[in-house]
Amino acid sequence: MTTATFWAPFIASATASTLGLPGVADAAFAIGLLYWLTVGTVILGSLITAGPLPRPARPALTVLTIPPATGGIAWTAAHKGVFGPVGYGFAGILLFTILLVAFLLPELRQPSFHPGLWVYSFPVAASTNFAIRLIAATRAPACPVLTWALLAMSTGALVLLSAATLRYRVGAVPRRSRPSEGF
Repeated sequence: MTTATFWAPFIASATASTLGLPGVADAAFAIGLLYWLTVGTVILGSLITAGPLPRPARPALTVLTIPPATGGIAWTAAHKGVFGPVGYGFAGILLFTILLVAFLLPELRQPSFHPGLWVYSFPVAASTNFAIRLIAATRAPACPVLTWALLAMSTGALVLLSAATLRYRVGAVPRRSRPSEGF
C-alpha cells in the first residue's frame, strides 16, 4: 500500500532538528510534505475508486495516521516543542485520521492473528509520540497523568501484539520429534 518514503522525510526532518541542522530539517520537511500530498492523494483516490481492500490488507489503512504524526513530530522538533497553528493543524489531521481508523475498526478486524498485523505498531508509536508532545505543549496540570496513561495504553497494545506473535510462532512452527533412544 505504501512505503517508508511516504513518511521517512518527516523522520529525517525531526532527526536533523535534533542534531541542530535546521536547513536539512526544512528540506526534509518539504520533501515529506510533497510525498504526503502526492502519495496520499494516490492512495486515497485508489481507496475510493478501486473498491474494498482484501481482508488481510485492511489493517494497512492504519498507515494513514503516520504522515500527520511524523509530520507533527518534525514540525514540533523544528520549533522546540512550540505548537502554534501548524502544529495544531497536524494534531487536527492526526485526530481526524485516528477517528477514521477507529470508525473502520470493524472492517480492520482480522479473523486470526498473522504477522502482517505488525502494521499497527508504527502508527501506534508515532501517534503516541506526537500526542505526548501535544500534551507537553499544553502545560496542563494533568500532563503527567495523561502522558503516563497514553504510554501505558500504547505499550500495552505493543505487548499484546508481541504476545500474539510469540503465540503464533509457537503454534506455526512444527515441533521437532525427539530423537529415538539409543542414538
